[in-house]
Amino acid sequence: MKKILLLLAFIILSINSKAQHYFNISLLGGIPQAAFADNTNDFHMGLGLDLLFKVNPDFPLYLGIGYNYNLMGTKNQIIENDLQVMAGTTVISTIPVRLGVETTNGLSNWIFKTRFVFPTDYVKPFVQISGGLNYLSTRTTVTDETEKRFFTSDQDDNTINTAKAIDDLTYAYGGGAGLLIDAGRGCIELGVDYMWGGNATYFNKDQIKEWTVNWAGTGTFDPNNPDNVDLSNAAATPYNSYTDIIYAHIGYTFKFGEPKKKTPAKKPLPKKH
Repeated sequence: MKKILLLLAFIILSINSKAQHYFNISLLGGIPQAAFADNTNDFHMGLGLDLLFKVNPDFPLYLGIGYNYNLMGTKNQIIENDLQVMAGTTVISTIPVRLGVETTNGLSNWIFKTRFVFPTDYVKPFVQISGGLNYLSTRTTVTDETEKRFFTSDQDDNTINTAKAIDDLTYAYGGGAGLLIDAGRGCIELGVDYMWGGNATYFNKDQIKEWTVNWAGTGTFDPNNPDNVDLSNAAATPYNSYTDIIYAHIGYTFKFGEPKKKTPAKKPLPKKH
């Protein structure tokens, strides 16, 4: 953590107020490689954000940070059941309950980047190196889908409970290249990166599709303690491997800060006769 804070401080101190900087939003496509591909066999879609600062207005070197999220699989399930209202041992009423269950596999990464942009007009090639962390997780969320929200008091947030079946954190590093194409006040960005990922434990999308989340309670209605939904149904054996992946992205890069002013060409002096 100290190393990360020191690196952030270095990036902030390197910001030049008289240089032009970049903020990018991109759609991502992730293609697992090597053992990661053997275990997941999937094309991952996601979203990426980058913030890059130009160190020197006279030299096209950028330092910055990025965040990516890729969805590696999801499953949705509806559970319908009746809660029994009891008076002693006598059932005096029933309450219909409808729960939504969503299980998702996600891959997030936080990346520090160093980018060199070739100072050409209109179309600018770039190369970059990256290093940071990969976070893989499988999470199940149960939501209250009943009309009167028996389990949740907040009408805007119907989440009853959330549980992680598994999560793991590992390193990631790599490099890539791309193009910045001038468009309006910013530019269209195209790029490809190869990221070597450390060893991690995870589930794939085929495993979570086989899971079912069961109503496992006694039928007693208690909105303050809705623990009668079994979220821990991860019966599959997780995979373990390195997490190498190729990222391809397309997005839009916003420019901010003060652009470098072009020095006008000097006109030749008239010849004396």
